[in-house]
Parts: sequence; structure tokens; C-alpha cells
Amino acid sequence: MRTVFFQLRKYWLSEGDNLKLLLVTFSDNADHQDTVFGMYEELRKDRDLDVYLLAIKTPKVPLKKSSHTWLVDCPKRPGITKKTCDLPLLHSIVSHVKKTHFDAIWF
Repeated sequence: MRTVFFQLRKYWLSEGDNLKLLLVTFSDNADHQDTVFGMYEELRKDRDLDVYLLAIKTPKVPLKKSSHTWLVDCPKRPGITKKTCDLPLLHSIVSHVKKTHFDAIWF
């Protein structure tokens, strides 16, 4: 996976710039959270990457919160629910993503 990000860096960024990456998971599944959160922690160690995480507000797996983690209230299971149509929250997420200008977003 790291190779993919460095290929992106080569095409999109000038030398010395960091690749700004957003990892996204709204999964309530502990195994999936463990995988994505582990990937987030490992990628944060790389000085050439500026990694952020957008995830469910109530994770089942421990997570080190920082200014690069953004936890939101969302449905626990896929499908259409009341929380799916929370327009203020959806607008907030889209605005935050646009404002931060990520080079890549990984779901």
C-alpha cells in the first residue's frame, strides 16, 4: 500500500511536499476498525505522509485521538436510517474534506 501512495506523490507533489491522505471508515466492525486504525497509526510514522482519519464516533477498537482524527456520529449498519440523512452532518463532512484539500482519500 505504501508503494501506491509514493506513486501518487511522484505525480501530484513537488519534491519536499507531503502527501495529504484521508483514511475513511464508518464501519462498526471491530476487525475492520483494527485494520484501518492500524494502517493509520503506521502511516502516521512516515514523514512523507500527512495522514488523517475519518471514522465512526464510537469505535470498538482503541484509537489515539489527535488533531488528525475526526470521529462522527453515523449509522452502525449499512443501509438507509435516520442518521443517513443527517444533512448538517453530511454538509460538515464534505466541507471539512474540501477545506483540507486531501491529495488522496481511501475508503
